[in-house]
Amino acid sequence: MNVLSGCTDSEEEQGPVVVEVDDEEMLRQGWKWAVALDNDLRMQCSPDIVNGGYVMQMTDMDSYDAVFVFDDKCRVREACINSVWYYFFVRDNTLNVSYLGDSWMHESFDFNVQEPILGNPFEKMTENLKTVYKTVSLLPMPVKTNINDLFAAVDRGEYNTSSAPDDDADIKNFCEVVYYYEAWNQDLRDDLFGKGLLLHYKHERTTYSNKIGIALDPVNNKTFNRGYGSGRYGEEMDNKVYCGLVFGSSPDVALGNYECKTNLVPAEPEDGYVWVDVPENMESKAYYVRAFMVSEQEKDKVERGEYIPPHLVRFEKDGPDNLKIFYGGEIVMDNFVVVNEPVVDGALKVNLSGHLSVPDYLAEYGFELNFRLVGDHSGEYVNIVSPGKIDEHISIWKNYFKEFDTENFIARGYFELSVNVGWVCLGVVPFTVVYDKKPYIRYTGLTHDGMSVKIKRKIDGALWFDDDVNIMWETPKGPVECSSYFASEGESEYSEDIDDTNLISYQRKASGEYMEVTIDGKTLRSNRLIFERDADGIRTNIYLEE
Repeated sequence: MNVLSGCTDSEEEQGPVVVEVDDEEMLRQGWKWAVALDNDLRMQCSPDIVNGGYVMQMTDMDSYDAVFVFDDKCRVREACINSVWYYFFVRDNTLNVSYLGDSWMHESFDFNVQEPILGNPFEKMTENLKTVYKTVSLLPMPVKTNINDLFAAVDRGEYNTSSAPDDDADIKNFCEVVYYYEAWNQDLRDDLFGKGLLLHYKHERTTYSNKIGIALDPVNNKTFNRGYGSGRYGEEMDNKVYCGLVFGSSPDVALGNYECKTNLVPAEPEDGYVWVDVPENMESKAYYVRAFMVSEQEKDKVERGEYIPPHLVRFEKDGPDNLKIFYGGEIVMDNFVVVNEPVVDGALKVNLSGHLSVPDYLAEYGFELNFRLVGDHSGEYVNIVSPGKIDEHISIWKNYFKEFDTENFIARGYFELSVNVGWVCLGVVPFTVVYDKKPYIRYTGLTHDGMSVKIKRKIDGALWFDDDVNIMWETPKGPVECSSYFASEGESEYSEDIDDTNLISYQRKASGEYMEVTIDGKTLRSNRLIFERDADGIRTNIYLEE
């Protein structure tokens, strides 16, 4: 029988008796395996569905209360014994142990141990834990009982196995509870990462990129060497932190329980966010998304999909009930047509029409349309629409055009129409707007009725105008601006009395009128309206200069 040294045969014969743990209790408590002695010393263990590996609880109901976290190869990696957390790192036949009291403490022990090949996970974990306790002298032990008795019972096969499947909901609950029931101190991860809580997300998708931004606070710039590579174990070192995202169908999404994972990127914010690329292999469905941080020392393990202890990962601060939902899938815009309309008040009006199709699971949602320049992250709101026919109007100002040639009068702008549901951009529709109207301002007609005239004028190519259209009077003292109006394309008509005795034009003794604009600083004038006056200066006629 394989027990720790110090436990004699006579002590073993007189030792405590193994107590049966019935299946009903194991199912209710979420235990996959359990062993109990009649002196209240007991040990129970289950697979960790969320983080991977296994979680074990051991207690004597008095002076000893412990949780052990094992990796997927049944090796202990973390322990919380009587409210103190310990970390175990094996390298080159050395077992390194770190624990956090008032400050980090680090010790190393010879550990030339072969991993057990035979037995189920519970037996392998027990064998590993027995060896760790035999090796690491600083670990607390029960005062009134002997954990060797538990190890011996497992060696003899005197333990109970529940009938619950490994993914049973109560098993998951047991693992969650034992992580935190020990009055676990948040200072642990604060010490590793600082107050670097992940705050919120921003999704930015363009024709060329699809990224999620993670907002976070500054992180600690120092940590301790975990002994994976070069350097002395436990010594202080620079702490470079990396961020990533995991996606899954369950709100318990984590590094041991995900469907898609991003690459890791340095925690170096740009414009307030750390940007990571959205995975390309996502299905057309809703995902829970969860951000996490790891130190550079654990980066390679995460990228290879290897197990790392849960407390060496900092996940976003919100629990599963508050996780964001990310939507996978693509939109389709068929028969998309872009039609230029007249310039109004200095902005080109554009009509966008087409037929919007979305993933079936989102068919009942409303979708926010925004448009923006290609490659730009900001956008302008257009409307909330439903799948089906789209018929929207947008305004495009001259500074939106990437090419704006005032010599040859041709402008090209490259834009995107984004389709959003909540904070997620489902897709973008790129489009190009070309504007090539020539600038034109002219009085086009004039009719008399004896007392007044009706004057027609036409404006085109108004996007090229530097500013408003000015109405100028020709006076004895030179041209005088009498009024102005926004640059809007189209034909308009207005009436004016011929007798201008009560008008300012009479006081100014204006002899004519014309329209004027500037284009890139150069003046463009219309044809003229000519005013005839009698000897008293009263206007007697208006006619159109040919």
